[in-house]
Amino acid sequence: MPSPSEFPFGRLRRRPDVEAPNLFAVDAADRLILDLAAADLERTAPGQLVVIGDGYGALTLAAASAGAQRIRVFQDALTGSRSLAANAADLG
Repeated sequence: MPSPSEFPFGRLRRRPDVEAPNLFAVDAADRLILDLAAADLERTAPGQLVVIGDGYGALTLAAASAGAQRIRVFQDALTGSRSLAANAADLG
């Protein structure tokens, strides 16, 4: 399994939220959380990982690419849910 740091973060987009060259779908906090959790992601039992407030899917999709399965995601904004779905579709 690839590590979260190998995830193609640059391919994530913010749509349907506002997009601009200086707005990104991933930030340093996302990368830090994933770096700290990397060793545990492969050992996480399916359905035992919960991601809260993942605005554009960086945490969820990187965790899934590292081996986490049946991840539960909770988001307040509808745009976050739609963005996560669109990024997941784009990345296959």
